[in-house]
Amino acid sequence: MDRVGGMSLGPAAPFAPVRWLGPVIVILLLAVALWLGFLLESIRADAYTLSFSKDGLPVSDTEIMDNHARLVRDSVIVIGLAAGAGILWLVWQYRAQANMRAVVPGTRFRPGWVLGAWLIPGVNLIAPALAMEDLWKASNPNVRERARSWPPPLVWLWWLLVLAGLALGAYALAPGLKAHPTLDELYVRDNRAVVASGVGLIAAVVAAVLVVVMQGRLVLKEDRARFGSWRGWSEA
Repeated sequence: MDRVGGMSLGPAAPFAPVRWLGPVIVILLLAVALWLGFLLESIRADAYTLSFSKDGLPVSDTEIMDNHARLVRDSVIVIGLAAGAGILWLVWQYRAQANMRAVVPGTRFRPGWVLGAWLIPGVNLIAPALAMEDLWKASNPNVRERARSWPPPLVWLWWLLVLAGLALGAYALAPGLKAHPTLDELYVRDNRAVVASGVGLIAAVVAAVLVVVMQGRLVLKEDRARFGSWRGWSEA
């Protein structure tokens, strides 16, 4: 516990705020959403071409190759953006959980548990949402301890969309995983992938909103825990 000008301050958080981390995650998530929109259109174009091929209508090899190239390009970009957002999310959540555990009595998740929640197979079907729920309740700026309240709808909406997007993505890819899929199987893959991409797009937008809301709560909570009241503009 520190003192400034004879005034006792609350417990210091172990990590200083990284002001750029939250905005960068939000930008990457919105970029994922944008590129999923591009991917969705590429998949629709591929499905349209496949519908001609499976009906025995002539389709140029150039169009088939162009569609395939767009699908590969958009998929690689989406995966790269999502991987970048995921890594920064883990850093952000680890630091946030460490800070909340230091200043908020009753916080349940240790920082290391957050990493395990995401990385341990099976556990990561539910634990990431529980960790975010714990962080949400601990970051309530109006109470000193971890708030006892109903599960936050935004957290669980985000997690249900994430699970739905992943499940639909796996369901979409299944018909095309054979060594030599038929045109009908590829057509089914594309139609399922349109739905999966749409759900993934919504999940990315909701995740960005969640980060914005959580970042604001965390900053207010850390200031109130440390200073005992709202931090004035002159002290920022």
